[in-house]
Amino acid sequence: MRIRQKNNSSGYTGVIFNKKRNKWIAGIKFDNKYHFLGEFVEYKEAVNARKKAEKECEQIREKEIIGKKYGRLTVLQISKKRSSNKAYLYKCQCQCGKIIYVRLSHLKDGDIKSCGCLFDENSKVLNTRSEFFDGTNISHIKSGKIPKNNTSGAKGVSYLKRRRKWQAALMLQGKTIHLGTFERIEDAIKARKNGERKYYKPVIKKYIKSNKK
Repeated sequence: MRIRQKNNSSGYTGVIFNKKRNKWIAGIKFDNKYHFLGEFVEYKEAVNARKKAEKECEQIREKEIIGKKYGRLTVLQISKKRSSNKAYLYKCQCQCGKIIYVRLSHLKDGDIKSCGCLFDENSKVLNTRSEFFDGTNISHIKSGKIPKNNTSGAKGVSYLKRRRKWQAALMLQGKTIHLGTFERIEDAIKARKNGERKYYKPVIKKYIKSNKK
């Protein structure tokens, strides 16, 4: 990964210059843990150490994940594609045969289970029920009831232990909409409420309007 960090003046991620020791420091974060790779006199040596670690981490990840199945998706390989925040995207094949690219965290958390075909199939059944509209459970999005497995006390807000942050999200039409991660739970709750107004309110209005016809 050769993405230059905002506070990194070396030009290579994971490589910084320690002025006090007058040496280049190399490190890498893997599985949410920082691994110290060493101190080097030459900048090139530090970069090479970082590159070697990157390759080793990719090989470890490939052995862990390639061939594994998440829902209808089977992981084929790590792709060269990156998400908006530079995370690796994994090439996956859906049960229906379609190829999509997904972040590992979305696979592990169960946010994405198919290429979209699962949602399409479920929608055909759900839309035949009175409380379902446009693939959305109206009763669910109108309800403020907190799920039994919720530990935050706020609907749509969960704590990410690995990142030590609060995450806000909501479900709409079978898809998870991520509203952000925050240091404080109060900010995550606020983001969730804003998300409900932005995404849920228009659907509810549309549903009410359709029933008046």
